[in-house]
Amino acid sequence: MIVSNLYYLPQISWFKEVIHEHEITLEQHDNWQKSSFRNKTVIAGANELQTLSIPIIGGREQKTTYKDIRICYTDRWQQVHLTAIKSAYSSAPFFEHYVDYFSPFYEKKTEFLFDYNFELLQLCFKLLKTERKILRTDDYKKEIPDALDIRNSYNTKKEIFKPSKSYIQVFSERQGFQPNVSVIDLLFNEGPETVKYIMDLK
Repeated sequence: MIVSNLYYLPQISWFKEVIHEHEITLEQHDNWQKSSFRNKTVIAGANELQTLSIPIIGGREQKTTYKDIRICYTDRWQQVHLTAIKSAYSSAPFFEHYVDYFSPFYEKKTEFLFDYNFELLQLCFKLLKTERKILRTDDYKKEIPDALDIRNSYNTKKEIFKPSKSYIQVFSERQGFQPNVSVIDLLFNEGPETVKYIMDLK
């Protein structure tokens, strides 16, 4: 079993860590932390890496548990995110095959960020065609015996993971290979080969 935080459309490196585990437990009772990927993801845009952030009610400095963080819909962030994704990947080989699975997440209004990310993660594993038992913690424990604990291993200030192999990205000829972006980059570019790519990473 592996225990991890839950992120918004996680990075490829996160899937590398969990892909060989059949049971994944997601921490929902820890305190909210700013500068994390809980409400951020990174995609390879036309000119540079682009960070997509989900605004939260109360701002990023608040002190509450992750499971109680509510999404703010005052700004039209859903339209901004979907437009950015379409702009970045509309010419990717498998864009048309997968985009309709993600589009509903940019229309409905899920109240809690954890629930939103949880449903997105379930979709990602479905599209990877690899079944996983995904659980939520019942309470917070500093140490979890007999579990691989990777909580807090990923934040926006840590060094970017360098994968052992590259793949063709939409704008790679213009700006080179962009490593460790969101898993949707792999899905749109590699399609059914995504899970094999992740499993083969060193």
